[in-house]
Amino acid sequence: MNISQEIVNDLVLSVPDNLTAEDPPAQIREDGRAPAYRWGARFLLFPSREEDVERLERAHRWTAEATALLRDAHIAVPTPRYRGEPSKIWPHPWYVTDAVGGRPLHTVEPDGRGRIARDLAVAVAVLHVDAPPSAPDIPPLSPWDAKIERDAVRGADRLTEMIELGARVPPWQGNPVWCHGNLNPATIAVHDTSLSGLIDFGALGRGDPAVDYAAFFLCFTPSQREDARVILRTIGAPDDDDLWIRARAWAARTALTLLASHQPDMSAVGRQACELVLESA
Repeated sequence: MNISQEIVNDLVLSVPDNLTAEDPPAQIREDGRAPAYRWGARFLLFPSREEDVERLERAHRWTAEATALLRDAHIAVPTPRYRGEPSKIWPHPWYVTDAVGGRPLHTVEPDGRGRIARDLAVAVAVLHVDAPPSAPDIPPLSPWDAKIERDAVRGADRLTEMIELGARVPPWQGNPVWCHGNLNPATIAVHDTSLSGLIDFGALGRGDPAVDYAAFFLCFTPSQREDARVILRTIGAPDDDDLWIRARAWAARTALTLLASHQPDMSAVGRQACELVLESA
């Protein structure tokens, strides 16, 4: 369901003055996901599908609490600022968050991502503190059950084997930690060759740090991943072989999910992610 510029302009009249901008909102995304607008220093998100509303409700409820240490470390996140109520002109809740500058990681060639991998290691370590029992749980790793043409990606069988192996190794034994839940080349924002922030906290929850370590397989070369692992180990973040096997399993599953997307841009991101995950085989 799309939203017109006229409706957007009417809805933002309810936003508190300290969050507004002089220029009208400008659309930055119109696709199968929630339409998004940039409005000065803010993002505006207008979900209409039930699954998108659920994701953004989760992000609105928990992002500020979960990411306090990230903000202290000057890592930008879309901090929630306002929730618009459903109305006659737009029958769904809508959201105002802080904008995150930069461009998606997938626009940077893999060989140029070395510093970003090291920056992300620090960011993940900062995020991964114990989460409260009231926080939403991240579902456990599940088998890949969607249909995919076997010739659509090199090594599809190997990727499904990675998922199965990850489900067999011992699970995380520590306290559940805050996890972004969907770190991938489209949700990591960069400026030049460094990390600028993380976006899309709709899968945020408490769980196994391997969920986020998956990004080091999805986004980086083996040598970049090893550099990130050294940093994580130095910081004192969790680091053991079973954790990285589970992380690779999450990465394989996410890569296949992206590849199967009906959105051409995400399918292309998934294809590159599959290739990077397979380099770890």
